[in-house]
Amino acid sequence: MKNINDDVKKILILFVIVKIAILFVGVLGYNFVDFSENYYEESYVYMDYKTAPLISVWAHWDGQWYMKIAENGYKIMGNELDKFGVAFFPLYPIVMSILLLVIKNPHIAGLIVSYLASFFALLFLYRLLREEFGSKISERTIFYYLIFPSAMFLSAVYSESLFLLLTVLVFYFARKKLWLYAGLVGVLASLTKLIGVIVFIPLLIEYILVKKEEIGEKWWTGIDFKIVYCFLPGLGTLMYFTYLWKLTGSFFAYFLAEQLWGREPFSFHTFIEIFQNLALHGYKNSIIDLTFALVFLGMLFFMYKRLRLSYVVYAALLILIPISSGSLLCFSRLVLMSFPHFIMFAMLGEDKNVHYGLSIVFSVLLAIFTVMFVNHYWVG
Repeated sequence: MKNINDDVKKILILFVIVKIAILFVGVLGYNFVDFSENYYEESYVYMDYKTAPLISVWAHWDGQWYMKIAENGYKIMGNELDKFGVAFFPLYPIVMSILLLVIKNPHIAGLIVSYLASFFALLFLYRLLREEFGSKISERTIFYYLIFPSAMFLSAVYSESLFLLLTVLVFYFARKKLWLYAGLVGVLASLTKLIGVIVFIPLLIEYILVKKEEIGEKWWTGIDFKIVYCFLPGLGTLMYFTYLWKLTGSFFAYFLAEQLWGREPFSFHTFIEIFQNLALHGYKNSIIDLTFALVFLGMLFFMYKRLRLSYVVYAALLILIPISSGSLLCFSRLVLMSFPHFIMFAMLGEDKNVHYGLSIVFSVLLAIFTVMFVNHYWVG
């Protein structure tokens, strides 16, 4: 119990300090930088940013969609289905809608979910890593997570915080050999984002690794019914797709919505478009998103001999599948979900010069991205 309390205090103190700093930078940036009205009138129907800026500025872009779904479901135009809205998986707005029974404010409901989910995600990540890597690397991993350039999304009405919590718990339960719990949490992960369905692969790998440790080379002789739990994560996506089929008549309505947002799964023929007409940042052809993609892609080559195979495979799938869509849209935000990459940052940070360099670069970019986000500029 003492160790648990110590972990909570350690992570909570760091969490609160950094979150307060992000809020301070956001408020400062909102007051001294011009607000972007671009796309504002057509997409914002909830709360004008001028009436409650301390709350509403953390729910830009995707946050508006989650609030709409939390309050009205996917049929948010009378009885007409919003074809764009079905691209947003349901668990995050479902949790928000539960809180709305008491709180009545979708902005606050979303922020509570995000703050709580991000705290517990980092707490369990710390506990997951400490036994394997020690406290120093574990603490640096959490620190880099909190100051990462796109970390303000973990403080906004976005589903990344909830997804991170659920995927960390999948690995946490797997390392504890609690396969049923790992599988059930995997179901929730795949109800939060489509990419969550991939957790069955590292979960299966972890199961096999455990059997090898217990039995040896003939690990397959020890396979039992618990292996079925490794395949449970697919049920989350199956449930959502079945719901969309009943709602729209198409089992693949989600992919049609993704095309409306400029994504097409495994469209390798459009991959070359990523490198064309590059601009510093924007919805498409972003130099910033491309830089994140190249850095995180390159780091995969250094993971193989330093991290568990399940971690490496998870990180590789999380990076390669979105790249295969032919679009790097939101890539700077997507990488938040790859905790194995942050373990690698922590390992690199064992060198003090690297640590100070990463800390400065990450913090400066986080401040810039935060100011952009609260003022409705596109960040990711």
